[in-house]
Amino acid sequence: GTKITSLDFQELISYESTSDGKVLIYADPPYFSPSKRKHYRYGFTYNDHIRLMHSLRDTNNYFFLTYDDVPEIHEIYHWAKIYTTNFFYRVGDSNSINGLRKLGFELLITNFDIPNFNSYI
Repeated sequence: GTKITSLDFQELISYESTSDGKVLIYADPPYFSPSKRKHYRYGFTYNDHIRLMHSLRDTNNYFFLTYDDVPEIHEIYHWAKIYTTNFFYRVGDSNSINGLRKLGFELLITNFDIPNFNSYI
């Protein structure tokens, strides 16, 4: 089943599941590098990014999260499985030049293998 909460991510990730198996946690934190005021009403501090990493590293559940593809995130999550992907921004966020949408680069980070990842993108 699905449970909706309003908790700090650290408390939620460390929450003990009552299910028989592992839970899959999806996290979509604010990007690491963009201006916090430009893109987010409430962005993360550096400490928040580190707290998230520690929480996910210590969980017994499966997780995957998405982040901007920047060197700092590769360094912070060096212990995890990191998959690189790219996408075209939607029209409203594209800052298009001559009608061409901007190409974005993102990381998918997990604590489990995704077989044949490149065949999905």
